[in-house]
Amino acid sequence: MCDIVWPTIAILSLISTRCANSIKIPKLHTLKGIDNGIYTTNGLEYVPVFRVVANNGSNLTLNFKNEPNVLFFLDPKDAIDLMTELSQSFPNGNAITKLRLCVSDMREWFDSVDPSRKHIKGAKCKLVPSSRQLLKTYDYMHPADANFVPLFYSTSIVCGNRGGESKPDILVFFDFNDLISQINTLKSPIEREYALSNIKVTSLVDLVLDNKLGNVTLVPSRKSLEFCKSERYSDTKSSTFLDD
Repeated sequence: MCDIVWPTIAILSLISTRCANSIKIPKLHTLKGIDNGIYTTNGLEYVPVFRVVANNGSNLTLNFKNEPNVLFFLDPKDAIDLMTELSQSFPNGNAITKLRLCVSDMREWFDSVDPSRKHIKGAKCKLVPSSRQLLKTYDYMHPADANFVPLFYSTSIVCGNRGGESKPDILVFFDFNDLISQINTLKSPIEREYALSNIKVTSLVDLVLDNKLGNVTLVPSRKSLEFCKSERYSDTKSSTFLDD
């Protein structure tokens, strides 16, 4: 049985090609703890995302289709790759070479695209899916949506029953390998095979705008949280992710 805290996460808005208005969604939950040691959290404000910023902390904007964008990466490796590429593309001493990684959280990204809140001036905020997770997605589907942020689940991988609820929550993973690790904890080979054969992919947008899975519990990426535990940023939110 999982030790779970059940906060209500009211995501007011998600600006995408499919939605431009303020909305409210069904309850989403995130794990506080799980028996096999997967790192989990109890709110979207604890799901790490990563930005490349100037040395003084100001946001780095990149132009796409003549529009400035601030990129929020789900995978720290992708953010580091961008930072390295930009730093190596300009002569030493150029301001662009003085870059660093900033850890923030998914709640901050949702707030940044909420039309009722103050935005980053003159720029759109884009959530960039993990390149590694997109590669896993192609084994199951080929998404047409350029904003596709994959989430992975198997209908047999669930967690507990909340008081008053007739069905347990489906565990929905940001990282495919975390789902596989959870499946591997099943004792029965038949159960493991069934779970593996029923792996499915959904998108964060679909889950937010049109949740057809019912009760779900989100499981943040173990690797991303381990990265936050291994790194230290004195003026960012890394300390949020340091508690075991």
